Amino acid sequence: MMSWYIILIVALLFLALVCRKELKRKNRKRLLLRLSAFILAIAGLLFLAFPFKKKNGNKSAGKIILLTEGFANDSLDNFIQNDKASFFTADLSIATFFPGKNVQFISSLTDFFNSRENDTIHVFGNGFSKTELTQLNKSSFVFHSNENIPAITSVYWKQQLKPGEPLHIQGKYDNSSNKKIKISLKGFGETFDSSFIASHSQKEFSLITTPKHEGKAVYSLLVISEKDTLQNEPIALNIQPAAPLKLLLLSSSPDFEKTFLKNKLSQSGYEITARTVISKEKSSQQFINMQPASSDLMSPASLEKFDIIIADDDAIAQLNASQSTNLRLAIEEKGVGLLVKLSTLPKKSSFYSGYFPSFALQQDKKPFITIHSSMNSNSYKLKIEEPICLRNEKGTQILLKDEQSNIYASNVIYGQGRIVATTLNNTYTLALAGDTRSWESFWSLLLNKAAKKILPAENWDIAPALPLVNEPISLRLNNNMGISQTIIGDSKVYLQKDPLLAYQSEGMYWPAESGWQSLIQQNGKILSWYAFDTGNWKVIRDYQKLKDTKEYTLNHPLKFIQQSAGQSYNWTSHLRLYLVILFFICCSILWVEQKLG
Repeated sequence: MMSWYIILIVALLFLALVCRKELKRKNRKRLLLRLSAFILAIAGLLFLAFPFKKKNGNKSAGKIILLTEGFANDSLDNFIQNDKASFFTADLSIATFFPGKNVQFISSLTDFFNSRENDTIHVFGNGFSKTELTQLNKSSFVFHSNENIPAITSVYWKQQLKPGEPLHIQGKYDNSSNKKIKISLKGFGETFDSSFIASHSQKEFSLITTPKHEGKAVYSLLVISEKDTLQNEPIALNIQPAAPLKLLLLSSSPDFEKTFLKNKLSQSGYEITARTVISKEKSSQQFINMQPASSDLMSPASLEKFDIIIADDDAIAQLNASQSTNLRLAIEEKGVGLLVKLSTLPKKSSFYSGYFPSFALQQDKKPFITIHSSMNSNSYKLKIEEPICLRNEKGTQILLKDEQSNIYASNVIYGQGRIVATTLNNTYTLALAGDTRSWESFWSLLLNKAAKKILPAENWDIAPALPLVNEPISLRLNNNMGISQTIIGDSKVYLQKDPLLAYQSEGMYWPAESGWQSLIQQNGKILSWYAFDTGNWKVIRDYQKLKDTKEYTLNHPLKFIQQSAGQSYNWTSHLRLYLVILFFICCSILWVEQKLG
């Protein structure tokens, strides 16, 4: 600093000498311009020589590194090399168990980023969740993301099923490896379905099975690469017991198919009313698992009590005009389902015949035809002497077809109800051959499609789709009838009504233990749902963090690389450049002025 004072004194003496000479100069043209140029040039030199002090912020020396879950030690060491670095984390487990480095725990991401707005922060690991990203106050950072590993990146399945309803698991797999991946669904020691993912590909997968049990169960979804198991994730599902359906069977004549169906369904608790035409003027009625009802089964009041009407096409053709109208209105207005068995090519037109045009299949006779379900992976091997097939009409849904895509069953929405048509009339052979499971799944498919749909008094939605233990769970109740609270285990959960949607209420719940949670509804019934352990489906959460953090960094890029070695941005470097430019401008002015004389 003393040397600068000496420079200042010398500069002032030089400036005084120059001003004296200029004032004594005979040519006094442009005197003010010359004096101003001298003063500015000498002032610029003085500022260049002034020892500006660098401003030090309250910052850590070296690189600032924020560690998140899943960071790779090798990548971290390659980045640091021999440089100094300060380590921080908002994950208490990293701060506690990371060996060899002093990692400081931060309780607030907002305060951390605000206090280091002039630093370059390097984030390693999987990044932040959406909730954490909102705490960063739009701060920028450098994200050193992990490499993609082979993993399931998304998955969905319906956890609450009805008996006979297929379990359909859909998802997406990112296979960044050099090997083919196999995804299998297993349960009770049996592999139900599998899918394969080629190497270096992202592909959607779908696994289907029809559970044979009732109640709660946890299947396993395995990801296998050759002999290595990469993932083993739980698939929780609850087969909710359903009230026995009320069926009306209309037969144009006695036959073994309908008799076998009636006997098997009655053994499962179905309430069955059967009317069979024995001769032109005579018919018989049976009431199984129920009290005898009115003799006029085809009246509107009687028909609307049934969930499904099972009939062959000849039995419907035998109905008079009034009965046919009552049947149509019961389906259209009351939501009753109709399952019609087409035995031959249609001879008479009916209200449903336009949806199910049929034709005789011309082919070489085969002892058996394999029929595949379009709703799941089940197949049925049946002997069909003279096959009748359905044409694919607009608005209908295919249910059963063979390997040549010939259709044997389909359904259509008809008003409030559904109509299911099938041309298969010897399904009893499946059960007589010992394959009872196939027979049950066959009729579960048709009956579930045709059955009257009844909305539950309480309809609960649970979010997120994969709820975690010790994480907040949103419980949303639809069709609310003044319910202000519910009970889960020993805890009361209070519901708040939505201010805009009066039929919705929502509450929050934190499951303390993983496993099945029991929600007691107002009618006393139990709704069971599953809370997963923190280690379950972790790859999906990690993938989502990576995706959200990458998207955040694209929307909040660094404008420049800030100082990270303990110095804040130094504005004097630009000022010195301007002073040098000013000095040369002043010298140029003096040189030009002298030439002008």
